[in-house]
Amino acid sequence: MRGKKVFFIILLIVFSFINCCKNNNNSKNIRSLPNPDSLNEKSFKGFWGWENNDRSTSFRIKVYQQEDSVWGQYCAAAYSGNRMDCNFDVEYNIRGHIIEDTAKIEFYSFYGAKGGRAILKLINNNILLWKIIDSPSGGQVFAPPIARLHILKEK
Repeated sequence: MRGKKVFFIILLIVFSFINCCKNNNNSKNIRSLPNPDSLNEKSFKGFWGWENNDRSTSFRIKVYQQEDSVWGQYCAAAYSGNRMDCNFDVEYNIRGHIIEDTAKIEFYSFYGAKGGRAILKLINNNILLWKIIDSPSGGQVFAPPIARLHILKEK
């Protein structure tokens, strides 16, 4: 009985090896390998944060990325937390497109200001520069005009 088990295990390994080799010669699988150029692409994806020197103002962005599109949500705390430009539910208030290392985005605040435009510039894959180009109008916005964000660990 034990001899049959060993025989079937060896047989299974041999068939697996043969099948693996056949698939490696299949041109369909070669096309499905990642493009080596895409391995060097920069990623905006992540949870980014900034605090001013006296810690009375902070700014966090959760960014998602798919190909050349980005979207996400920010949370700006001002006046030592007395103003929270956030939505604690998931509501994406940032959307844009990436061109090289810069994302041109449109955003709105959670205090009713709409139509804002900003850039997100990725520096060395570990710093994200936020810069408002056109402030949103029709309400208040507590996002900083410019911030140098660092990648954070999600809690």
